[in-house]
Amino acid sequence: MRFRVIITLLLCLLLAIVGCIAWFVNRTMNSFEALHNTEYVTESIHDAWSFAVIGDTEDFHDVTRRMIDDMKKQSIDFVVVVGDVSSTTDPEKMREVRDAFTELSIPTYYVIGNNDLFFDEQTNERSSQTFTEVIQQPLNQYIAHNNARMFLLDNSYRKYGFRDETLAWFSEHLKNDSALPYTFLFFHRPLHLPLEEIFGDDETAYSRIQNQKFLDILSQQSISYIFNGHIHLYVPYTLQGIPVVVTGGGGAYPQAMLGGPSAAYFHYLIVHVPHNGIDAPSVSVQHFD
Repeated sequence: MRFRVIITLLLCLLLAIVGCIAWFVNRTMNSFEALHNTEYVTESIHDAWSFAVIGDTEDFHDVTRRMIDDMKKQSIDFVVVVGDVSSTTDPEKMREVRDAFTELSIPTYYVIGNNDLFFDEQTNERSSQTFTEVIQQPLNQYIAHNNARMFLLDNSYRKYGFRDETLAWFSEHLKNDSALPYTFLFFHRPLHLPLEEIFGDDETAYSRIQNQKFLDILSQQSISYIFNGHIHLYVPYTLQGIPVVVTGGGGAYPQAMLGGPSAAYFHYLIVHVPHNGIDAPSVSVQHFD
């Protein structure tokens, strides 16, 4: 009799666990489906110049080749790669990606990602040395183009997030061309993703402090858009009222378990910046099967 009671209780517990998992999956899928349909991500607008954003190639894949070939057909002024050029910090694979983008007749700018860091056994730290040697661009970059300014920032190493020197550099360069109407930020690891309380935040105690310092700086600024990678899907959301797009569909396998098939697919973005300096920028998603 006691054995039957125990079996019955275990079955009830198992059914409850299955029910909780089903509820969690349904809530997650619905939440990301709603994000995927966020209204501020729109089609292209007239009387605008454009640039492309791609993230998480993680080496060179056939789909990455198709995206680059598609970029050749687009009217874009430059490309920004928002990190994870490589999957294993292999310099040859980094060069393969870099050389493919040099086929474009426009500049390509790179943000460093966590997978672009290698572990230095001498310092017991992760290092950006291979990335900077191959890509040959600074870890923090400021670019003024037409009526917009772009800040490419390094928050790749989760141990530190935005280092103090990065935040100091960012604060100082925010004074540059401050009259330009549009400001775009690019860094690899997104902040305060939706459903972060369920999935976790991929941060350390120290990097959370640094993130808050960064957000304090943003609170005094008018930012048009933030673009991130790191998560292999397409997710738009807002951060302190700023439109953010996670675009990690450049070649690394999509992470469908986080957002479902409606968010996880190969893609890159085209950002359209109005010439008039008044209308909001818009984003087109270039989808690839």
